[in-house]
Amino acid sequence: MPDTILCRVSLYLFITAFGVGSSIKDIDPVTYIKKGVKELLNYLGKKVKGIIPVEIGPTSLASAFFIASELKLPIVDADFVGGKSAPEIFLETISLFKLNRTPLVLVGTEGNIAIFTKSISFKEEERILRTFSKEKTFVVGYPFSKKTLEKKIETGTVSEALKIGKIINSNNFNDLLKMKN
Repeated sequence: MPDTILCRVSLYLFITAFGVGSSIKDIDPVTYIKKGVKELLNYLGKKVKGIIPVEIGPTSLASAFFIASELKLPIVDADFVGGKSAPEIFLETISLFKLNRTPLVLVGTEGNIAIFTKSISFKEEERILRTFSKEKTFVVGYPFSKKTLEKKIETGTVSEALKIGKIINSNNFNDLLKMKN
């Protein structure tokens, strides 16, 4: 992770936010994510230095950029899934290293908010995230230091996704074929 993007002091934390559950068109994720961020920052009592997208998917990237904009923080050019979009926790690279994602703030569309402080496994985390809300749960968390995440997450994935988007937008599809696999 380049030091120009991440803080040199490993005491600072980096967080993420995302939604779990169905894609309901009438739900505005901004309201729920704002509540979750506020709760997490109050709970942690530490500074957050940047936002890491949980995955490279349209909603996840939009959520990460929104939070970063609201908190006036940089987006870290990395993600927890390894350059793709994956709907399950067990597919995240940090699962391979058995890193603890908690505390997590869960905000349900029904108005419930919970701080999830400890879990016995990533499988249990997945179950809780999927059953917390009948409709959709918004999650804010994964507070990690730079030192903890070094060599455990894929870097360069946000800039690569943006580059691919620009190529698609320009209709130069042959340029996509020239990119490394």
